[in-house]
Amino acid sequence: MLSREIGNVDNGPFPYSCPMRWDELFTELEAEYNAALREETEAELADMVHAEAATIRFADRVRGRVGERLTVRLRNGQTRQGYVKEANNVWSMLHEDHRRYLIPHRGVAYAWPLGGAAAGVEGIAARLTLGYALRALAGAGIEVRLVTEGGEHRGRIGKVGADFCDLHTPAALLTVPWAAILAVET
Repeated sequence: MLSREIGNVDNGPFPYSCPMRWDELFTELEAEYNAALREETEAELADMVHAEAATIRFADRVRGRVGERLTVRLRNGQTRQGYVKEANNVWSMLHEDHRRYLIPHRGVAYAWPLGGAAAGVEGIAARLTLGYALRALAGAGIEVRLVTEGGEHRGRIGKVGADFCDLHTPAALLTVPWAAILAVET
């Protein structure tokens, strides 16, 4: 009797509630849940993008430019430009007219333009060291210009060791650690 006097209706086991209010409440909760789920999904996607980017190497991005023009600034401040002919995990080969530049990646200060990454190198190509390329140049017997942190020298590459090469110049036989090589030019 009292409920009729204050305008309440019989709502079964929930005498002091209104069915419309429950619908609004659950609709609001569902919207909040969906918004939280979207935010969580977007955050996970951003984390995955960052994690994927963390696996991309400089060499991967250079390989993405094979056949295209690239400018490379060496650690000594010199610039080399050319079309990327080859690139592996350790070095890149640029061609510009009749010039060829073998550039160890550790000798690069920065490069541009670099876009997306190419697929990773597998098999034998992934294991090609700087020594492989230096031995090929030594075998060809062609004169090169070796750009190092200590200067530039012209000559022919002779013996190629595990981490050095000999350069036969007109003045002397130079033994050059690979770590000092910024570029080999023909």
